[in-house]
Amino acid sequence: MKMLICLTVFSLSFLVKAFGQSKTNPSEPYVTSGGELIFSFANIEHNGSSEGSTVRFSPVVNFQVMLNQDMNKKFGLFTGLGVRNVGYIMNDYKVPSTDVSYKKKFRSYNLGIPVGIKVGNLDKTFFYAGYEVELAVAYKEKNV
Repeated sequence: MKMLICLTVFSLSFLVKAFGQSKTNPSEPYVTSGGELIFSFANIEHNGSSEGSTVRFSPVVNFQVMLNQDMNKKFGLFTGLGVRNVGYIMNDYKVPSTDVSYKKKFRSYNLGIPVGIKVGNLDKTFFYAGYEVELAVAYKEKNV
């Protein structure tokens, strides 16, 4: 948990730098930031039966900081760091030994490292594509 707090503080320092920063030279790297509202759910296979989960809304601790490098006005690269709070809610979790069922919430904080490319008019409209590797840094289960 201490590692997650340190990473959060470190990433937030980039957010302060990113506000108000503008591209002055296509060859200079620049920092951007963003956040997400995540609605997550899962297809669950538990004790031999398949079922769906309740949609889980996680509006906090979902942010990313990106380092952008525009090679010219039509092509650029980006990488960064992201923190996401993802999980799901299972309404009918059954304990195999007792057959008691209850509601259970599952959550993990993931640290993501994206890499990608940007193609198009980088001052107006462009397409981007990339890949992100995520590592779970904290996991929690809660009985409701």
